[in-house]
Amino acid sequence: MPWIITFIVSWIIFFLLVDWRYIKYTVWGGLLALSFQLVVDEIAIGLNLYDFSNVVIRIFDSSLFFTLGAPFCIGVLYAQTYPKNNILRLINVIVLTALFFIMEY
Repeated sequence: MPWIITFIVSWIIFFLLVDWRYIKYTVWGGLLALSFQLVVDEIAIGLNLYDFSNVVIRIFDSSLFFTLGAPFCIGVLYAQTYPKNNILRLINVIVLTALFFIMEY
């Protein structure tokens, strides 16, 4: 059930923030993030670093609802907000990396 809630919240945020004019370009960022998440989770689960619990539908040992929720939506939104200026790119990467580590902690 927690993965279904994560899925729903991710898609609500996605629909509130997505810029539909660029979706045909930025959807690839979502698919890339989804692919990376599956690979990283498969490796981590194989090494017994963690496991998904309360999974309704599994995809490569991950939750399908998590995979199609947060990683995909974040990947698309990240691709849409990636700045053109090199200094802003650096700041963007640092801030988003910090937010990711805070979330994982």
